[in-house]
Amino acid sequence: MVIVSQESVKQMDYAGTEQTVRNTLTGDTNNRGAALALIHTLIAANKLDSATIEVSKLLANYPQDKAVITAAARVYCVQGRLQEALGILIDAIDFDQIDADLYYRVGNIHNRLNHPKLALMAYAKAIELDPQYIPAYNNLGIVYCSGYAYHKAFDMFKTGLTLEPGNPILLFNYGVALERAQNLEEASVQYQAAVNAGPDWIPPLNNGGLVFYKRKQYARAIETFKQILNIAPHNANALNNIGVVFADQGDIRQATQYYRQALSFDARCISAVFNLVQILEHNGDNEKAIMELEAILELVPDHIEGRIRLAILCLKEEHYDEALGQAQEVLTMDDKNVRALIIAGIAQQGLCHLVEAQKFFEKVLIIEPKRNKVYLNLADLNFKRKKYRVAEQELNNYLKINPEDRNVKLLLAKLYAEMWNLALSMQIFEELYETDSSEVEVLAALVKLYTDTANTDGLSKLGEKAKGIDINLFKDMWNRNFTLLSPLDNTPLPLTLAYEDMIMMTDDVGSVSEQPLILEGKFDTPTGEKSTEDNFMSENFEEEIPLPVSPTVHPITASVTSNSYKIAGLLHYLLELSNDLPVDAQKLLAESGYQQNIESIIKTLEYHKGLLKSIDYVTPSPSV
Repeated sequence: MVIVSQESVKQMDYAGTEQTVRNTLTGDTNNRGAALALIHTLIAANKLDSATIEVSKLLANYPQDKAVITAAARVYCVQGRLQEALGILIDAIDFDQIDADLYYRVGNIHNRLNHPKLALMAYAKAIELDPQYIPAYNNLGIVYCSGYAYHKAFDMFKTGLTLEPGNPILLFNYGVALERAQNLEEASVQYQAAVNAGPDWIPPLNNGGLVFYKRKQYARAIETFKQILNIAPHNANALNNIGVVFADQGDIRQATQYYRQALSFDARCISAVFNLVQILEHNGDNEKAIMELEAILELVPDHIEGRIRLAILCLKEEHYDEALGQAQEVLTMDDKNVRALIIAGIAQQGLCHLVEAQKFFEKVLIIEPKRNKVYLNLADLNFKRKKYRVAEQELNNYLKINPEDRNVKLLLAKLYAEMWNLALSMQIFEELYETDSSEVEVLAALVKLYTDTANTDGLSKLGEKAKGIDINLFKDMWNRNFTLLSPLDNTPLPLTLAYEDMIMMTDDVGSVSEQPLILEGKFDTPTGEKSTEDNFMSENFEEEIPLPVSPTVHPITASVTSNSYKIAGLLHYLLELSNDLPVDAQKLLAESGYQQNIESIIKTLEYHKGLLKSIDYVTPSPSV
């Protein structure tokens, strides 16, 4: 029998533990227990090559020994050799078909390989063989939850809890499943039960605080996150989340303090960086935001989302070389990353490398044919290359998929006007005017075209409305807004909540069994996603994207960046017209179709006058 100091393992004294075990093996080369202990010590010390050597020797001597086989599977799994691990476990089942633990391990590997149906079958078989096998209920519930089959997930967690009522892992995961199903009140109950079962366990505290935040119970959310700080005073996620609560209430100063404090304890806290960057962007300080992202990427260079956000900021500042560099870094890690390809194309276009830009946009359509807004990118660059017919075709390609897109029809009409195909241009503008006669830009376009072509009948049809249009003002608006590029959603990013990325160890000392999987808090259902049993049957299970949380931003930000060209041009025009808002600003806004937001727009226009004056609507303002 080999005696290994558990204190040594806890203190990560792997070298001491390894030496103790090797001394035992020197005196007893056939000591199977010592050999297994050595393998697990080498895995813990990340000496995977040595662990592989030891596993190979042990397998040669004990080819049908379950403990040896599972040790080998563990080595292969740590190395990412999942198919090899799966293979030896299935071979083991061939000569021991009633071992529930083997099926459980097979299920874990299928789950990692994104084979949910096979994982379900394996976990179900483990439960059939051993109805008391709690980890299988837990992981079966997780697979159901990942496939949006929430009621089946609930059944699994509840069954596990009837067998072991105080199991904190089952309570926590049951809470996660309830939260994903938008049952926030019951999720809060389960998180609290998990906290009661393990008072110093941070994940249920953290996620419970986030549920209070989602329910707008801000005081309780902050209180819960401060409980975490009582346990772990330097917990960056808790500090970030307190900042999120203050930001959602509009207290940007306090939010910034907490984000900064989180980063002072953990410079790698991506969530705090993203939230701080959002505040800097909102304040118009893109250069500082760029510096923050550059700093975090020095520490976490392979963080794709960080590089994407940095590239977008560089595009906004017209730092096209830097944006291209960040996009290319992402493409070295993921050569099919559509957002990086779009950014690279826009950057190349900004650098006037139009042929290279076209290659990136065309690759996007190969990878993701439904990304139809890329047709607008292609139209824009072909327009700049004076390939008007090709630009026309790309716009029509887009309109085949989105025939009611008024903005793109407006662009096509402008394109025809630039090509001196005035008849077609007038036809489109007339159709747009018939569906919405209050749109200032369409009315001004018709006045201009009818005037240029001496179309008195057309002018008379417009009647009194035509008399109020200043063609010179229209020309200025036309020039400022004549850009075809509008491929991406520039809506402000949501606040980034920090979920605890912790997995609770459940192995007994000396055990070689794997821990059950635990959902880690990244569980919000994407907007518009239906939680149906049918969704579960899909073979393509993707990592969940958190539900966007509306950030506290000034209303004008969303209006300027995401609405149509007409409102952007109108606001810009109003600002340039005089230092003060014109008396009839409210009337013009009403005619532009934004009656519901008039008061907010007027108010924020006054507040953000200086900021909006710096916006250049000729240059694309992309986002992903």
